[in-house]
Amino acid sequence: DAVVEDLVDVTIDSLFNAIYETGKVEDIKAPPPMAVPQLPMMTATDIFPATIIGAGRVGQALAAMNPAGNDVVLKRGQTVASHGLPSGPIYVCTRNDELEPFIEKTPADRRKDLVFFQNGMLDPLLEKYGLQLSPSNPNASTQCLVYFAVAKLGDKPMDGVTDLNPEGLTAAFGRHAESLARRLKSADLSCKLPDEAHFQSMMLEKLIWISSFMLAGVKNGGVKIGDVEENHASDVLVLIAELLASCRLANPAVPFDDTATVTARLLAYARSVAHFPTAVKEFPWRNGYFWDISQAALSEEKADPTPTHSTWLKEYAPSVLSSEPKSVTKDPEYALLFDCDGVIVLTEELHRKAYNGAFKHFNLKIKGEPVVWTEEYYDVLQNTIGGGKPKMRWHFGHEGWPTYRPEGAKEDVPVPIQPEEQSKLIDALQDQKTVLYKKLVSEVAEARPGVLELMDEGLGRPDIAMGICSAATKAGFEQVVNSIVQEDRLGRFDVVKA
Repeated sequence: DAVVEDLVDVTIDSLFNAIYETGKVEDIKAPPPMAVPQLPMMTATDIFPATIIGAGRVGQALAAMNPAGNDVVLKRGQTVASHGLPSGPIYVCTRNDELEPFIEKTPADRRKDLVFFQNGMLDPLLEKYGLQLSPSNPNASTQCLVYFAVAKLGDKPMDGVTDLNPEGLTAAFGRHAESLARRLKSADLSCKLPDEAHFQSMMLEKLIWISSFMLAGVKNGGVKIGDVEENHASDVLVLIAELLASCRLANPAVPFDDTATVTARLLAYARSVAHFPTAVKEFPWRNGYFWDISQAALSEEKADPTPTHSTWLKEYAPSVLSSEPKSVTKDPEYALLFDCDGVIVLTEELHRKAYNGAFKHFNLKIKGEPVVWTEEYYDVLQNTIGGGKPKMRWHFGHEGWPTYRPEGAKEDVPVPIQPEEQSKLIDALQDQKTVLYKKLVSEVAEARPGVLELMDEGLGRPDIAMGICSAATKAGFEQVVNSIVQEDRLGRFDVVKA
């Protein structure tokens, strides 16, 4: 564990905690509910030193907001000590599935300083450890609803503003909410400081957004958020209406806006992040909240409050519903591991066609000629260069970078010269290629002869551990295994990983 000199005025920090814990907040001038606080210009002394868990995009961005440079950044896997670290906030910037082990390893006297930045429904986890967000709870933690985005490591964060909410949507509630707002303000990022009830409303609204748009995207072939909003709005409108109604039933004290207002706000946010990909993931933290409400209603012989959501999860994301493993493996002596491409399905020709489709979609031309990868050329390429983006970068590096037509443009643009422009083109091509590949898999892909029979034989033997593992893109991998291996068989594997 890192041990550093104490970097914060303990007297001020202890006073702040004492006021919070005793509930004597009448002298604290809080902003009105849902308002963006008007904070003064920041200096180094205005920002509490923090311990930051996770050195990824968000963690490093938060550290860069402190001009004093006196934060302590711990990598994932490192734990918080009771002494020696700043006694202020602990910003937790890890994946959701790492939260519980991290809380377990955090000393009890420091847990109230945890500030969670994760998407999804955290309430059950916080309640389990007595960290629920309530001013009457002396051990209450802090939660931030993150709408700002950090494109890549080291980039400056972009604020989460929309055409309906130009003031921004990021919000925080809890013991360290105000100090976090000051830190974000220093980077020109907004942060609302709502009361408890309105924060709960905003949290559930964000949960509705990510659960509905991700499922609607997967239903329509894994398209991007912008495509869902523009071309599949009818799907997402049904989901928003169902999930919002479910939230109202489960949280009668929460002050939600009317359905039309909420829907307009969520569609506006989708337009601001149109480039985001879609996938149903982190199920227990996202769609799982609504699935559990549905299952509870059905167990009491009541109507499913979200029938469309339940049906589409079963049809388009069945693998996430396998909550309990059905594997018969016990004390295995052997392991049988299946790769995906070329093992379960002969996919190389589908990959080639998808690449060519992406090239055509963006009107790629080198020296005036359309970019096309022939069977002979791709056979050499795929046995020489691993990975989709490296293949394209290698090809353009040898043949010349192409002119292309960006999404929605009417004319081609010149050859990209700067590395940033080249990377942006490669990313757009790879995203389009994945969409086309998933469509091809769903239409024409078949299991290689004998593969499914071999799987079934291994799945029936307790002495063999079974796994599917691949270096393919997660979206393409899931399309293959969901379409070809199918739900019941997948649920009996010990490991399915991409």
